[in-house]
Amino acid sequence: MVSFDVVSLFNAIPVNKACEFIRKKLIENHTLHLRTNYIVSILSYSYFIYKDTVYKQVHGCAMGSPVSPIVANLCMEEIEETAITLTPVPPKIWKRYVDDVFCIIKEDSVAPFHHTLNSIDPRI
Repeated sequence: MVSFDVVSLFNAIPVNKACEFIRKKLIENHTLHLRTNYIVSILSYSYFIYKDTVYKQVHGCAMGSPVSPIVANLCMEEIEETAITLTPVPPKIWKRYVDDVFCIIKEDSVAPFHHTLNSIDPRI
């Protein structure tokens, strides 16, 4: 048994990659695919206010934004699917809640699988 955790998930999300992942998911969805460009363009820009000044967030998802958990979840889904597909010995069990993972995998496969996970995006 192994557990994995992403440090500061929302701040670590690569916005460009997340938008690519979301575009892919939206295109696959028969009811939303016509709105793909619109939705992705909205998600590409994240602004926040700090001490009465408006800032554009250039990396990561804004903490407290209602859309950030959705973006982070879709990004994590893509990363885990990619890692499980790429690894020669996939986990027998993979359960994730936001950025915390419970995994059952052969002991000698833990390090290579961890390396695969980290190689998909160095910040996550």
